[in-house]
Amino acid sequence: MPFMLPEKEHKKMKAGKTILLISPQAWGPVFVSKHHYAIALEQLGYNIYFLNPPNKNDKPVIEITKPYENKNLFVVAASFSDNLFLRYHANIIYAVLVKAWIKRVLKKLPAIDIVWCFETNIFRDLSIFKKSKRIFHVVDPVNEKLTGVAKTADLTVCISNRILKQFDGMQVKKIFINHALSAIAIQQSKAIDLTNYRPPARPRVGYIGNLSRAIIDTRVIQAIVLDNPAIDFHFWGPGTESNLGGETLILIESLQHLKNVFFHPPIPSAELIDTIRDMDIFLLAYKNIEGVYDGSNSHKLLEYLATGKVVVATYIDQYSAATFYSLLQMSRDGENDKLPAVFKSVAGDIAFWNTSDNMQKRRDFATGQSYTTNATRILALSDE
Repeated sequence: MPFMLPEKEHKKMKAGKTILLISPQAWGPVFVSKHHYAIALEQLGYNIYFLNPPNKNDKPVIEITKPYENKNLFVVAASFSDNLFLRYHANIIYAVLVKAWIKRVLKKLPAIDIVWCFETNIFRDLSIFKKSKRIFHVVDPVNEKLTGVAKTADLTVCISNRILKQFDGMQVKKIFINHALSAIAIQQSKAIDLTNYRPPARPRVGYIGNLSRAIIDTRVIQAIVLDNPAIDFHFWGPGTESNLGGETLILIESLQHLKNVFFHPPIPSAELIDTIRDMDIFLLAYKNIEGVYDGSNSHKLLEYLATGKVVVATYIDQYSAATFYSLLQMSRDGENDKLPAVFKSVAGDIAFWNTSDNMQKRRDFATGQSYTTNATRILALSDE
């Protein structure tokens, strides 16, 4: 359980450099890339202050907690009246309010050496962190009006070439760096025996992630499930409000009555690969929503591939090259309606797709990309 930390205590812990990691998703039991980077950076010897998205409170409250007693990782929760009207229609006023909010937060923290910002909506100008190295890490498409944030960063990191192109024509230092796996996920992946796989009589399909996201193409998933009653479908993830947020329960409501569908609670990060390793196929079905998801990449793909099993997915631009053909099977860009046919084809010949050779290729690709390696590379590039 996290515990409150007195200000004088956390300010003493400055043996290594200090990073303020700004995340659009709060700290909690369900991890995405921001949480994994925080863990990896702490393991590299940095003091990490993980800034949650602002919470609304009538009083200016700042709380600092420590989720792990033996780690120099601190979670900062700070109240801020995030007025959406001002955010989108009164930029100057909004920027002044954000600056005042950040000043309040920084007063409670030790000197920040590096600001690592994953938030793409609140901050218009990272130069408010005057004395810090600034990294702008973009994992979702950015509103065109906000791409200028990159001009105030020392390095802009994008998780797909499609997102990277949003910054073309700007005199900024930028690079594509893919998603990654945690150290424990890599360890669990390498422990899987891929030599004796045999497809079962009743195949198992897995899906992991936030089950309430609006980008999930529920209609396509429902069509796949209904068309394959002899296959079991397992869904892991929060279906209601979680630290990742909640948007809609349409997926759960549309499938929960089906006998071949099984919903499971979110999997702790340290148990993820061990929990899903026995699936035969993994499924990913997203629809593009402007400013939210552009079909360019998904962090869960590497987690799927780490098991060695084949993935059936809607179009993902970063994996569209022919070299990825043996890793996953996709519908074409803008043709989500064709995914049920793609799934039917793969499910009809699982032995072909899950040969030892194909499974080894998938695992090698996934385990070759770690958060520790990515973090080390990003820090080095920001110093050049």
